[in-house]
Amino acid sequence: PSIGTPNNLKIPYKSSRTVSHPTRVQSNQVFASASDAKSLNSIKITERPLPIPFIFKFSFVFACVMIFMVLVTHYLGDKATIFASFLSGIVSSAAALAAIGNSLISHDITVSIAGWSAIAALMGSLTAKYFFIASTIGWRRSSRFAIPVAALASVASFTLWTSFNVVSHLASR
Repeated sequence: PSIGTPNNLKIPYKSSRTVSHPTRVQSNQVFASASDAKSLNSIKITERPLPIPFIFKFSFVFACVMIFMVLVTHYLGDKATIFASFLSGIVSSAAALAAIGNSLISHDITVSIAGWSAIAALMGSLTAKYFFIASTIGWRRSSRFAIPVAALASVASFTLWTSFNVVSHLASR
């Protein structure tokens, strides 16, 4: 038997189970994945799509970032939320954006502050990604990624700034 991948590549593996979906085995929903990109011959079968320790770690980091953002907004005010969003974006941009949305819905920050905070979280995330790339492949070799990352940051910032300014303008009417 083999598992079909999105590129219709067949990966052989030893199992007595019938495969009906590229990533799931029919009997009691077991998930399959390649152990690494270079060795497509070995497939790891697990009972869960994500390991429980990873889920707990991610949930803990998500909760810590959410709590940090709420405390910053409550004790330091809405302007400090922008800087805190940058720091939170370095750790988890998803948690930072969720905290921004939560603060916006609860009327702790304005739409304009939410927009700038979202941009700051994006910048924090891009900064973390670039530093990770640079530390992994070396600073000299990572310079070719600097311009695309800067372009992505510019386009995303302009898009977010424009959309939040429009929403802010419409909300003020």
